[in-house]
Amino acid sequence: MHVYMYMLHACRVADEVPGLVHFVQSALNTRAHTEMSEVELLMDMSQARMAMGADADWSAIESSASNNSGPAVKYVKVLAAVTKLQPHECIEDLSGFFKMHAAAGDNNGTTRFMGSEWFARMANLSFGKIERYPWVINAAIKANLISKDQKLVDGFCKLITTGHLSSITSASNRATVKHMEKIMSDCRALCTKVQLSGSDKSLLVGKLDTRLFLHFCKLSKFGDGTFASLDAIGQAWPIHVHS
Repeated sequence: MHVYMYMLHACRVADEVPGLVHFVQSALNTRAHTEMSEVELLMDMSQARMAMGADADWSAIESSASNNSGPAVKYVKVLAAVTKLQPHECIEDLSGFFKMHAAAGDNNGTTRFMGSEWFARMANLSFGKIERYPWVINAAIKANLISKDQKLVDGFCKLITTGHLSSITSASNRATVKHMEKIMSDCRALCTKVQLSGSDKSLLVGKLDTRLFLHFCKLSKFGDGTFASLDAIGQAWPIHVHS
């Protein structure tokens, strides 16, 4: 009888507090993962937010994320600020890109970081009261994750700087940023239309995003090719989708 009443009470609480079960499981989770990367923490917190719904308790989410290990845990609040700004769809997209490269042995695994200052700058980017460019923000993270050689210092990605982040909010670049966002959105719409998903989608969308952002930053030499314009990049990727 006592067990039954306890279960009934737990079910009622779960109904009244959406996401409670996910939060409790996260808080009690003793995952064997040795270190959580920044992207993994973003995903972890975004999943908790989705589970809790509109009334997500961010102090509880941050506290749960802090129970993990790794350098990025020290600036969970900064990563939480980025998570609040980005739609869950974007963070899922970023997570897919991250996992794909880590699995491929591209050294884009949990040993790569951008640091608290970099993410703090991202969290404070402002395009005004209405305009938002979440896919461009995603592309900035992806582009930095492919840092290599002299742009990768002790595990920290140095390809995309805080200065590059600031440049996407410049009024003089607004039309270009808006154009990039549209190309990225159109790409994802086509992937949905042809039912492309999983690693294939992560690969093709990732190539598009990094090419666009590196072109914007005049850093195409660090990518997988140079293109004459944003439109040239946008016209190149559909060929692979249909092939």
